[in-house]
Amino acid sequence: MTSLYLFEQRQRRVWPYLIWLLAYGCTLFFDLLDAKFGFRLILPLLLPILIVLLQVTYPTKIGWIIITIPTCIYYAYGVVLFVNCYLNDGWRSDPHGFEGAVCFTLLETVTCAALLLGRPKMKVKVLEK
Repeated sequence: MTSLYLFEQRQRRVWPYLIWLLAYGCTLFFDLLDAKFGFRLILPLLLPILIVLLQVTYPTKIGWIIITIPTCIYYAYGVVLFVNCYLNDGWRSDPHGFEGAVCFTLLETVTCAALLLGRPKMKVKVLEK
């Protein structure tokens, strides 16, 4: 019964996924600028975009979970790096890196908040005899 609930189609809410696509696109773009990878190594990074597009067209609770949990873990990792950079005076030696960390933290805060606020609503069914 629970597994059917996780795959049940839900009301479509597009705005959290548009914010997620914006944040992931920015992160992916700056990672591509920073690294010298071939296109073949970048292909696995496009898989989350496919999952989000599938979630936009056919929203399910399991799809929302698959997107939200890694995003929140990634955000927590970014916050740890940001705090570490601030506590170790990394902002003095690398001000541009610190500005990037601030922008990343703000962007991921908005993204996680949008995903959590845009979560699928639970339906309660009352069965009467």
